[in-house]
Amino acid sequence: MAADPPDEQQALRWVLQVVADATAVAPGDLPMLLAEEPQPTGSARFDALLGGVVAHVARQAGVPAPAWAGGPGRFLDEWWFVSGVVSLHASALVQSPAELAIRGVFVCDGALDRV
Repeated sequence: MAADPPDEQQALRWVLQVVADATAVAPGDLPMLLAEEPQPTGSARFDALLGGVVAHVARQAGVPAPAWAGGPGRFLDEWWFVSGVVSLHASALVQSPAELAIRGVFVCDGALDRV
C-alpha cells in the first residue's frame, strides 16, 4: 500500500482487493496471504477498516487473524459509518461484522461483497 494519503476511492479499492484476494485462496493459504502488515493508508478510518476486514475474513475462513490487524492504528476513537447516508446508520449498527464494529467501523450487509 502507498505511504501517501490516498483518496477514499483508492483506499476502498485496496480494502476490496484484500477481500477478493482472501476469497480466492484456500483457507490454509490465507494466514500466509494476510501475514505481512501493509503500510498505513494515510487514513485512520481506512487503516481501521482494513484491520477489521482482515480479521473478519480470517474468522470466516476459520483461521487466526494476524496480530497486526488488532494492533495500534487499527481502531478508531470516533465511530465511522462508511455510508454517508444517515438513514442507513441504524442498519449498519446492527449489520456490521463484529470485527469491524469493535474498531468503530460500521457497514451495511453486502458492503464488502462488491468484488
